[in-house]
Amino acid sequence: MNYYHFETSKMKKIIFPTFVLTLLSQLIFTYFFVIVGRFDGDDILTSYPAIISLASTITMCIISVYGAVAISRYIVNNYVGDNRNRVFLYPIKRSRLYLIKNIVFGCIFGLSQFVALLLVNSIFFIGETIFPILDKPIKSYWLDFIFVAVVCVLLTLSIVLFSSFIGIYFASTMYTVITCIISIVVVANVSALSLINYQFAASLGALCVLLAMMPILRNVSKRIDKSETL
Repeated sequence: MNYYHFETSKMKKIIFPTFVLTLLSQLIFTYFFVIVGRFDGDDILTSYPAIISLASTITMCIISVYGAVAISRYIVNNYVGDNRNRVFLYPIKRSRLYLIKNIVFGCIFGLSQFVALLLVNSIFFIGETIFPILDKPIKSYWLDFIFVAVVCVLLTLSIVLFSSFIGIYFASTMYTVITCIISIVVVANVSALSLINYQFAASLGALCVLLAMMPILRNVSKRIDKSETL
């Protein structure tokens, strides 16, 4: 049995809502900050990196909550109560199945968000090049837009994965959502400030945060291997 294909067939349902939520959030808040900056004249909101960073941070918060709900449904819920007994009956090592679930979820969720962010940022970039609202040069910021999208995706994945670890540890989908909200409060302010002026450094930092989730992922998978059925 191809478990990657099996898990993909189940989790592909999150592609559309993840893409649409990301696209709408990024589009709405990007142009909200642009319009505010245009008429208010605030120094921060007339800076393209600042506008994209603030919009992306809000998008990260929204998509993180959705991601926590989605991962609770497709992964955490499988290791809570009677569902755990059924999952443990599959003819595959428990830790391997758990890793497959996380890999498939991370790829589908992360790519859907990244494509939507790049699409909106590209629309904004082209729009400001042809019909500028702020009437400022934007062409030199195209790389910043990519770095911001990368950071947003990496941090979102880190928050969602970490939340799922806590949910599995306490055998509660509610703990997943609560942990996600707390993590957002901690991460959002730091990411917004760092993205405005240090996009490349923020990208490296976000990558390190995601990589730091890997040892935790292995520990959780080992814990699942040692778990006993109820």
